[in-house]
Parts: sequence; C-alpha cells; structure tokens
Amino acid sequence: MSDKEQVRIPLVSEQAAILARCGEAFCHAVNVKFNCTAILRNVEEAGSFGSNTSGVLRAEKRYSTKLSSGVEVSVWKDDLTRHKVDAVVNAANEKLKHGGGLAQALSAAGGPMIQKYSDAIIQKKGKVKVGEAVHTSAGDLPCKHIIHAVGPCLSPNPTKWETDQAAPLLYNAINSILRIVLNENISSVAIPALSSGLFHFPRDRCADIIVKTIKQFDEFTRFRSNLEIRLVNNDEPSVQEMERAVKAIWGQSSI
Repeated sequence: MSDKEQVRIPLVSEQAAILARCGEAFCHAVNVKFNCTAILRNVEEAGSFGSNTSGVLRAEKRYSTKLSSGVEVSVWKDDLTRHKVDAVVNAANEKLKHGGGLAQALSAAGGPMIQKYSDAIIQKKGKVKVGEAVHTSAGDLPCKHIIHAVGPCLSPNPTKWETDQAAPLLYNAINSILRIVLNENISSVAIPALSSGLFHFPRDRCADIIVKTIKQFDEFTRFRSNLEIRLVNNDEPSVQEMERAVKAIWGQSSI
C-alpha cells in the first residue's frame, strides 16, 4: 500500500458508539500494529443513532433452547458490562492490555483491579497466546469472573483464505473459554462475538464457529445440566448472526 492510499471502512452505529468513547486508543493501536493512520469521522454523531434515551441498553432475550444434556443456550442483546451472569468473556489481546472496544468497556466498568489482575498474569506467565483464555476476578462488575479470551485478529476486509486460516484459532479460543467454565464450576457465562468488530473476523463465520464449538464441546465433554451459555452482544448485526447460527443447529427458539 502506498503512503497516500486510503481505505474507507463504514461502521454501524454500535461500532461508532464504541469508537466515540475510545477513538484515541484505537488510533494508537492501528498505528502501532499496522503502521498506518486511522482517521475517525462523524463517530460521535453516528454513534448516537439507535441508542435509547436513557443511554442504557435494556436486556433482550432473543432465543433460547435446552440441549439434550440440560444446558440452556440463549441469544441476548445486552450490555456485557451490566449483564448478570457468573462469568463474562472479554475480547482480549495477547498482553491483556484493555485499551479499546469491549475490553476497555469491561475494564472501565470493573475498576482498576481488572487491569491489575491481568498484569499479574502477564508478569507470571507471559503473553496469552492467540486461541487461549485465562480468567480473573471481575472487580466491580455484576459477575464473579472475567474470562479473557484472545481470538485471532484479521486485516480489514479479510479474504476467505485469511479467514479460513484464522478459523481454528477462534475455535481454540472458544474451547478454552468452555474449558474454564467447566473447570471453575461456572453456572452461567456470557460470550460475545469474539474476534468480530475491531478484530475483523466476519460476523457470520464467527457466529457459526462459536455455536458449532459449543455443540461439539457439549457432545464430547458434557457440561453440568444447570449451565447457561448466553451469546450476548450489544449490536444488532451480531445478535442477528447469533440467532441465525443457533437456529441452523438447534431449530426454532423455545421462547
């Protein structure tokens, strides 16, 4: 790419709202990782569309089904910083530096202890590899645990080949999340569309991989029967893709 070449990336309102809050950190990350300059235009205005007047997203359960094992899988539109479950999943980077997107939102809502716990893990064990996950206490969030999962980061507008190469890493990341849920006796977990959004993994493939991984893990490992797995996102495109993916595997909702 030449020095003067530009790529325009349109955003949905939910993405614009995130960048309106953490644009400086995002631009810095783009510069460090890709050696290019990100220019954000009209994110404050665009991010205001589609938001409710109170500024608080109301939890909305869109889908629910019970697996043969007794596990409930559901799809929600909600704010993960407010969602009440045993554990929420954070879309983390390898250094567990929570400087943008969902990671920044969870860290800000949970208080300084979340970054402190994360730094302690890095100091003790080093970077968290792509496809792996670790967990910490949740600070001031309305849950007990945060599971920091590192999914693959793709280039903007990734090719099918690039997505195919990254897919096993996303599968591994979801497996790592589910393994922590099992080992820590977590009774309910909220999982977002990991690696989509700022990490550019296509939403449809992301949703398919997450749902298929849950199905395979349940079949071959067996969760406890009282477990709730909630697929939670605050943007409509991700929620719709999750609904599509679960219906393709388990059929229509029971609600």
